Amino acid sequence: AGYFGWGSADTETTYWGETSKWFETKRQTLAASLATTTAGGRQQGLLQEWWQGRKQRAMESLMRSGAPMLKRTLGDLGAVITENATADPDMPECLRPIIRALVSNLWEDVETEIESGLKVAVYTKPEPLEKPQPRHDPARATGRCRGLLLRLRAFVLSHYLPYNRSIFGRFKDPVYLLLTLSTMLPIFGIRVFFFTIILAMLLFPGPPDEYQLINFILIFKGTQFFTVGVGLGFFGAMEYYGCYLFTDTDLRGCITRHGPGATDYLSSLLMDYVGSMCLAWIA
Repeated sequence: AGYFGWGSADTETTYWGETSKWFETKRQTLAASLATTTAGGRQQGLLQEWWQGRKQRAMESLMRSGAPMLKRTLGDLGAVITENATADPDMPECLRPIIRALVSNLWEDVETEIESGLKVAVYTKPEPLEKPQPRHDPARATGRCRGLLLRLRAFVLSHYLPYNRSIFGRFKDPVYLLLTLSTMLPIFGIRVFFFTIILAMLLFPGPPDEYQLINFILIFKGTQFFTVGVGLGFFGAMEYYGCYLFTDTDLRGCITRHGPGATDYLSSLLMDYVGSMCLAWIA
C-alpha cells in the first residue's frame, strides 16, 4: 500500500469498501432499469394489442354502416366505366350497344369481387412499393448506333403496342396493319422471328414492364391460334380442294406433291414449334 502511495492498510480497506459499494449501486440501478424496460415493453405490447382490437372493431362497424354507400358508389362507377367503354370515336356504332351490355353484365361480377376483396384489404398492411427504375430515353442515348437502335425500338413499339390507342384506332394505322399482317402469313418461322424481335425490344435495355410482358404473351398466343391453327387449317383445306378440283387422274400424287406440309421444311416446323413455347417461357 505504501509502495503505491495509498497510505496505510486502513486507508486501503476503506478505498476498496467504497469501490465495492459503488459497483453494487450500479448493478442495482441497472437491474432496476432493465425491469422498468421489460415492464414498459409489456405495457406497450398490451397497449398495441388493445389498439389493434379497437381499430378492427371500428373498421367492422364502418363496413357495416357504409355498405349501402359503397353499393351506390360502385353502381355510379360502373355507369361511368360503361360510358367510357363506348366513348371511343373510332368505334363503329353497331358495336356500342353490344359492348355496353357486355360491360354492364361484367360489372356485376366486379362489384362482388370488390366488396369481398375490400373486407380483406382493410385488415392487410400494404407492402411498400418498389422504387420505379428510370426508363431509357432515346434522345439521351450515348453513341450513334445505340441511339439509332433505341429510335427504331421506339418506332416499332409505339405503332405495334401503343399506349394511347384502342384496337379501333390501331386499325387506322398502316404501320400497325403491316406489322400485324406479317404475323398472319402461313409460313413457318416468320411469326416466331417477328415476336422474337418484339420480345427483345421489351426486355432490352430494360427494365421490362410487367404489363407489356403479359400483353405480349396474350398477343403471341392469340396470333398462334389464328395463324398456325385457323390460317394454316384453311390453307391446307384449300390445297386439298385444289387437288380435287384440278386433278382428274392422279389425286394421291397431287396431294403428295402439293398437299399440306409437302413443301415445308422440318427445320422451319421445329423452329415454330419450339419458339412458340420458349418465347412464352422467357416472357
